[in-house]
Amino acid sequence: MDYSVQGAAAAIGVTAQTIFDYLAQGLVHGRQSTKGQPWQISLYSDQIDQLQRRL
Repeated sequence: MDYSVQGAAAAIGVTAQTIFDYLAQGLVHGRQSTKGQPWQISLYSDQIDQLQRRL
């Protein structure tokens, strides 16, 4: 399922900045149609569970 940065943050229970950190670290995968456009973060329920356990 695709989430916005804010949606992914809410689903995992972290801040939007943490999602950007996860993107940089490769912990989550996302894409932008062009630079400056909103991110689309791909997350599945098992990934959400794994990232929540990291907290």
